[in-house]
Amino acid sequence: MASLDDLVFFQQLARARSLTETARALGLSLSAVSKRLKQLEARLGVTLVARTTRKMTLTPEGERYLARGTLILEELGELESTLADTQGEALGGPLRVNATFGFGRAHVAPLLSRFCHANPGLQGWLELTNFPVNLTEQGFDIG
Repeated sequence: MASLDDLVFFQQLARARSLTETARALGLSLSAVSKRLKQLEARLGVTLVARTTRKMTLTPEGERYLARGTLILEELGELESTLADTQGEALGGPLRVNATFGFGRAHVAPLLSRFCHANPGLQGWLELTNFPVNLTEQGFDIG
């Protein structure tokens, strides 16, 4: 995603307000930073930075690219953070399971016990029957 890399690069450049400081911060040569900025401006078809020998200022287009780019990077960071947060969420709520007596005792009960232990927010309920039941009508989640 070259566009995202360009946003990060431009954000660094705008914060530093200097090609030399940007080169130092990124561990690049001054000519590499200057070349990258020229390539970015060529790709976008606009001048983002007005440069003199002593001063660098953002053009209106540069200000807009920085402002919108910052929002995009922040939203991407929030998205990735929320995705990471949901990975750690444990399951919770009731879980109703139905099984026959023999199979339920031998196989389902130990599995359900371990599953509920691994997910403390879960309330497991195992009902053993001699005959199959209509799971939907009886309110079971798994049979």
